[in-house]
Amino acid sequence: MEKDIGEVSLTHAAQNRAMSDGPLSLSEQRVEPQIIDNYRPGDGIVIVSGAAYSGRSTLIGGMTEAMLSDPNAVYHICEGAERLKFRHERRDSSRSLIWQSEIPKHLPTLPAFIRGAIHREPTDIIIGECRDPETMGEAVNAAMCGISVKTILHAQDCSRTMQRVSILLPNSGRAYFSPAVAQAMRMVINQRLVPCVDGGRIAIREFLVFDKLLRDQLLRANTTDWPALTRQAIEDKGQSYGKAIEIALKAGLITEQTAAYQLRQEA
Repeated sequence: MEKDIGEVSLTHAAQNRAMSDGPLSLSEQRVEPQIIDNYRPGDGIVIVSGAAYSGRSTLIGGMTEAMLSDPNAVYHICEGAERLKFRHERRDSSRSLIWQSEIPKHLPTLPAFIRGAIHREPTDIIIGECRDPETMGEAVNAAMCGISVKTILHAQDCSRTMQRVSILLPNSGRAYFSPAVAQAMRMVINQRLVPCVDGGRIAIREFLVFDKLLRDQLLRANTTDWPALTRQAIEDKGQSYGKAIEIALKAGLITEQTAAYQLRQEA
């Protein structure tokens, strides 16, 4: 199971949390207010990226639990993954539902899951990971159908996430998929786990909300320019890793040595 992130560190209990126990809440994961305000778009794509074992599934799991627990909203969520990290049980106070499919136990492939999920008319589709052009293409199609799509990617930061997205777009029909992604992007979150003062680890995040102005810029640009546009937008209106490190240091969550090391990785 992907390692959980505590409010300050990964506690022994969190590390040994069973899949049925559910992920830590968004408040326990210290998720930034701007992410909280934007992780539930009515449609489009939200990507959580990072290295393996960086808490990506835990972050999406926390978002899913918050949605299912909201008594004032109705969500019909379809989740498909090669290995489900958490079993989300329906809460008595919620009017929302989730259907979870394991690949290939329930369906042969992730693209087959996405195609089937669309026919359920969900509000949200969660895709374990987009790592091939067919899966990415089906994810984009779902987003263009008015569905909110969340997925995971392997990438070191937000700009390289957008580079990876462009690489994963199907060559067949690329003239459709490139502008479709530009219009569908809603938010990219890149997450890392770094040592914290109590000996555990804490999540720091770089993130960017894609407003209409930025989506229009992506639409007009060549896909090779997406990483540069993303880097500039993060500096202008997102949260860079430099800013995240500064916040964690001021809050007393990481040491100066850890901050200095992480900042050198950004140089």
